[in-house]
Amino acid sequence: MKFAYTMRFGDFKAAHRMLRRRNWFLRYDQVIWPFVLLALVGLAIATAYNARLLRVVSTVYTFPLVFAIGLPILRNLKAYLAYRDSRAGREIPPENTTEITETQIIDETQGVCVLSYTWSNVLGIGQDEKITLIAILGGHFVYFPTAALNALQREEFDGLANRYQIRRWS
Repeated sequence: MKFAYTMRFGDFKAAHRMLRRRNWFLRYDQVIWPFVLLALVGLAIATAYNARLLRVVSTVYTFPLVFAIGLPILRNLKAYLAYRDSRAGREIPPENTTEITETQIIDETQGVCVLSYTWSNVLGIGQDEKITLIAILGGHFVYFPTAALNALQREEFDGLANRYQIRRWS
């Protein structure tokens, strides 16, 4: 199967989110938000009782609050910079083509590069309604909008992933 698509900024953001989901230890949302809620409750209680307690609580909880606000901003900045770099000063984004065969995955960015990976080098596949991300041995990734696949191609892709027993995450 072979399909063409153009990567937009939203696709890059979705790919970065999918990559974070692959690494369970980077899911700070499950740890930091309860801590932020605890910090806010602690600040409210400290404010109600006295100023000395407020100083202690605010000192302890300053880092998690800055972390919870700053990390999403840094993630969006990283996605934007990757998107900008991939455009390489072009007015319009280049067209990408991905070909998935029985033995390999060929990813081509028009005018930039052609990369080829065998199925034996695939570590895992993440897929949701926005993006499909294929993790390759050596820290490489192939990703494309899930909407670029029609129903028949999606079924064929799933069949190949099952045949090669590729680990999946979402």
